[in-house]
Amino acid sequence: MASIDNIHIVKQEGTSCGYHRITLPFEVMGAQSKESAPIWIFNRICGLTPQQVKEKQHQGVRFIMDIDDSPFLPYNHPSYQRYSEKGTTSLMIDLVKNVNMVWCTSERLRNILFQYNPNILVIPNSIPFGYRQFTDNKIDFKNREGIIYAGECSHMEDLNIVKGMDNLTFAGYSMNSYYIDISRNFPNRNFINRLPLDNYMDLYDGMSMSIAPLQFNPFNECKSNLKTLESGCKGIPIICSGMSPYLNDMDKDLVLYANNKQEFEEKISKLKNDKVMRKELGLKLQEHIKNNYDMYKINELRKQSIESL
Repeated sequence: MASIDNIHIVKQEGTSCGYHRITLPFEVMGAQSKESAPIWIFNRICGLTPQQVKEKQHQGVRFIMDIDDSPFLPYNHPSYQRYSEKGTTSLMIDLVKNVNMVWCTSERLRNILFQYNPNILVIPNSIPFGYRQFTDNKIDFKNREGIIYAGECSHMEDLNIVKGMDNLTFAGYSMNSYYIDISRNFPNRNFINRLPLDNYMDLYDGMSMSIAPLQFNPFNECKSNLKTLESGCKGIPIICSGMSPYLNDMDKDLVLYANNKQEFEEKISKLKNDKVMRKELGLKLQEHIKNNYDMYKINELRKQSIESL
């Protein structure tokens, strides 16, 4: 029987998806990667072609592929051209077809990928509350201020929903075209410098709330609710677009929803003016995340699926 004591973790250094889906969960489990192990686990791509995967399978290696986004990018996604030129979508689909098991983040994404490989398991994103950077807000409630948006260049279209909004704090700043566009589209904004993945959650400390606008399209519907988890970890409320992944049966009573700039501004104003409501929502969301998105519990799904191979 396979176990986490005999796996090879194919890491992708510096990627947030690889960090949350592979690096962090197995670090929390205390797993040690062994390249000679019979189980290889990777996120999205593994440095092997589908044919090389088949060859290793003939040698007794079994593969688990984790995928946290739809491989079918919209034409306006910043990576669309690169995916097209390099054939990345075709490569990912071929890997899905050939691996022994697939892990994904949501039932919606599972439904898309099921046609290529029926051995697919939903393992939602999770937070190891209390582990290293995943702690409560370091700043006392009465001293928290600022509205944080935590997102990278792939979300430029999503930000058009709130274009021109004042006093947003954009996390992860570095000098590139994405932040130049933000400077132009949001004249009255703040920036927080980028932090390494192993302490990026510090960006949320001292913030009073977060927002997560998302354009409605099939690709975005397949995303995860990681921003909800991060906000809950830090005990601050979040205002999200009223669509999947944020609008779901589990989270719907703990999240505020807005579908255009006016609605976002109204919800922000309400939270600013009602400190009691803001504190209560933040604490309730925090408790909700602890109870329903605990990485220590969700890691059991990973262990059980590995043992089943």
